[in-house]
Amino acid sequence: MQDRSQELACFTTVNDFILQFHYTAYRNLEDAVHRSSYYSEYLCQILQLIVHSAGSEVQGYPALGIMRQFSTCQCSLHTKLPQTNQEVRQFLQLFQDWTLQRIYNFPELELPAQLQAETMQIWRYELANMHSLW
Repeated sequence: MQDRSQELACFTTVNDFILQFHYTAYRNLEDAVHRSSYYSEYLCQILQLIVHSAGSEVQGYPALGIMRQFSTCQCSLHTKLPQTNQEVRQFLQLFQDWTLQRIYNFPELELPAQLQAETMQIWRYELANMHSLW
């Protein structure tokens, strides 16, 4: 529940604990919860595919709460959850590139464009050795 007048978000846990957080009134709480659910499902799906491709299996109880709140959702995000190892590789490559980009864009580094490109190439090569994990 979102109380826009008081800028509060209220949650009741599965154990009936009530949690209240300050939440900016101009944002839609349901959209934020929906996106959080999607990101959780996305990352869990990636983990399951990685573990499965290694010949193992993730076992446990089905997740309760926010992550499964939108389990039947057919929005444009939820219909694009990764289904194949190729999709996992694409995600991990994009995430790796995004992370590397953030690292060498730190103002403290101030690398020239040529050195940035060389650094990215070296880091990609070094990280490629770890790709056997995914």
